[in-house]
Amino acid sequence: MRSDLKLKLVNSVYDEILNLLKVESRFERVGILFGASTGGRIRIESFVEMENLDSSARSFSIDYGKLVKEINRFQEKNKKLVGFFHSHPLGESTYPSEIDINYMKFWPSPYVWLIGASPNKLDAYTIVDDRVNHLKVEIKTNEC
Repeated sequence: MRSDLKLKLVNSVYDEILNLLKVESRFERVGILFGASTGGRIRIESFVEMENLDSSARSFSIDYGKLVKEINRFQEKNKKLVGFFHSHPLGESTYPSEIDINYMKFWPSPYVWLIGASPNKLDAYTIVDDRVNHLKVEIKTNEC
């Protein structure tokens, strides 16, 4: 498992997530991230918002059938699931909660976890050997 991942986020996905964070919500917003992952480099190219089945401000869950459907749809475009996004709507830190960390263990590095908080905080994390690692997010134009 790698803890030295390089993360690039295309500008359109960054803008889409920031716009989502500006909309007031009592519940965590959640989505899945698609792109490419090779040789310790991850590029997030697409974002799909998903329904938070928990309807909670402290946790989220995604319909597994819908998750698989989106994974299959993006695989047809030669894109793969590279991670997850969720918000912390109570304006708290973007650091993963204990609940987040427990779920991150099911999807460890190289999967990325973007966590946002209103109005424009966005951080990225991975988990390696039960250790949370903060990743620097590099914003790139869509053409790069």
